[in-house]
Amino acid sequence: MRTEDPIYHIIERLRSVHRREQFMKLHAAFMNACSVSSIVLIFCAIVELFAQGNIAFRTFLFASWVILSVVSLLMFTLIPFRQLLLSSSNHVYDSIASRVGALFTDIRDTLQNALQLIQTKDSYPASAIPFIQAAFEDVLHKTHEKDFYLIIDEQERKRSLLFMMISLGMTIMLFI
Repeated sequence: MRTEDPIYHIIERLRSVHRREQFMKLHAAFMNACSVSSIVLIFCAIVELFAQGNIAFRTFLFASWVILSVVSLLMFTLIPFRQLLLSSSNHVYDSIASRVGALFTDIRDTLQNALQLIQTKDSYPASAIPFIQAAFEDVLHKTHEKDFYLIIDEQERKRSLLFMMISLGMTIMLFI
């Protein structure tokens, strides 16, 4: 696919939206894991405060904190990381295109129809390729001024940031 090809531009814009959305979800997952780690650290400090254990007990608490932090990091980041790696799937482009179409109703049908054309491009005769190119040029012209990034919901990341700041603030206040 050539870089001046309108098909390439549309697919690349959809891929870019998906990539940014998945990086934002991965970022939120890291913040959630950091929050869980802080909360577990606070819990371990409270347990140690009341139990006043020996060095073996403190070592166990530290190892538990490290293990729970690693497990929470893996649990939170595994799905967003996997979805980030699946960014070349046609299903991903269809879902992004349908969400863009829901936001911009004037391009909904043309964008989805153009993507369906490219998915079944091999089944059409060679004489149909210029018509498919023309359909994509029309979609490219209609979507040129549209900001596809508006479909990304940033509330999850903001909520994760707030939760992380609160848990880190509590941890710092506890250990000062």
